[in-house]
Amino acid sequence: MADTTQQSDSIGYTAPPQGIRDLYFGGASGGGFYPYLNQATENYFNTMGMPGGSPYSYQGDRIAGFTPTQQEAMGMAGRGVGSYLPFYQKGEQMYGKAGQAAEGAYGTAAGMYGQGLDFSMPALQQGLGALGGAQGYTQQAAGLYDPARTSEFMNPYTQQVIDPAMEALREQTEQQKQSINDQAVSLGAFGNSRADIMTGETERAGQRAMGETLGNLLSSGYGQATADRLASAQGMQGLGGQMGNIAGGYGSLGGLGADVYGQYGRNLGTQGMNLSTMMGNLGGQYSNMGSNLYGLGGQDINRMMNVGNMQQGQQQRYNDLAYQNYMGQYSLPYQTLGQAFNIGNQALPYMGNVQGQQAYTQRADGSNPWLDWAGVGLGAYGMYKNNQQGGGQGQGGGQGGPQA
Repeated sequence: MADTTQQSDSIGYTAPPQGIRDLYFGGASGGGFYPYLNQATENYFNTMGMPGGSPYSYQGDRIAGFTPTQQEAMGMAGRGVGSYLPFYQKGEQMYGKAGQAAEGAYGTAAGMYGQGLDFSMPALQQGLGALGGAQGYTQQAAGLYDPARTSEFMNPYTQQVIDPAMEALREQTEQQKQSINDQAVSLGAFGNSRADIMTGETERAGQRAMGETLGNLLSSGYGQATADRLASAQGMQGLGGQMGNIAGGYGSLGGLGADVYGQYGRNLGTQGMNLSTMMGNLGGQYSNMGSNLYGLGGQDINRMMNVGNMQQGQQQRYNDLAYQNYMGQYSLPYQTLGQAFNIGNQALPYMGNVQGQQAYTQRADGSNPWLDWAGVGLGAYGMYKNNQQGGGQGQGGGQGGPQA
């Protein structure tokens, strides 16, 4: 059976003033640093796993998300990828057309040069033929100026004129001689020297007449042959000159045709090359336009991204401020209690202490709660007093503690 014997006694103590005890441990109206500290710690542990109950379960936004401006900039960046390709492709097409135009211009010019050559070659060949003829006629004309070739122009019928004339003169001479002989016979002087002399003179006169006649006939034929030879030479020379003129005309015609076709080919070739150059330049402009457009799009994206970054930074500051406010509110109980403890600890040495006695009744098998708490408090107070360096001495107060 438990021992229920009670024992009454009193204990003397030295303690801080009642106000200090109420400040730290609470009084009749509640409060006290340590009760609040216990309550705050209990609240921390009770809400530790709840959403928003600790910094690790904070429900607010810690990191600012991408703003609509940033998202639009990202979309523009994605849509802008390859935006230059249509312009590059158009530029490539224009370069291809420029190459085709240049090739076509070259082909046209070559074709025109070929046509000019086709046109001029026959004329040149005709001119060369005429030039050869002119050379031949000139050579023949030069040969005809040789007097040795006069015989080639002698009249083939001259001998037919000479022979009858000679026969006529011979017959006439014979008749004259016969007439002299007949007269001499009639006179009885045939065979004398006079008759012979006259007959000889007649023969000589006939021979002389035949020689003169033959010379005249031959001289007349040679002169005509020489005139004919010279006329033929001049004719050949003139014909050679005409053939030379004809050859020059053919050459000029061929050269003119070649020049016309060549000039036309050059003009078409130049126009084609100009068109090719223009199309090539246009292709370069298309390519530059694509590059410029892509660059301008990049500038727009950078501008929007910069604006979005400022918006995101501002939102991040709002988030950081909200989190700081949360952390301040979360730490506020401990901070407040820490500040209160700091103020109280600094003032405690100057508050003095009180001495008194406390009556108590204790059963033999139990303990006195008041003594237990008083022992803890006084022990803590004593440790604090012992740890103070150079602290003021407690001023004896005549105030007694609560009495039993």
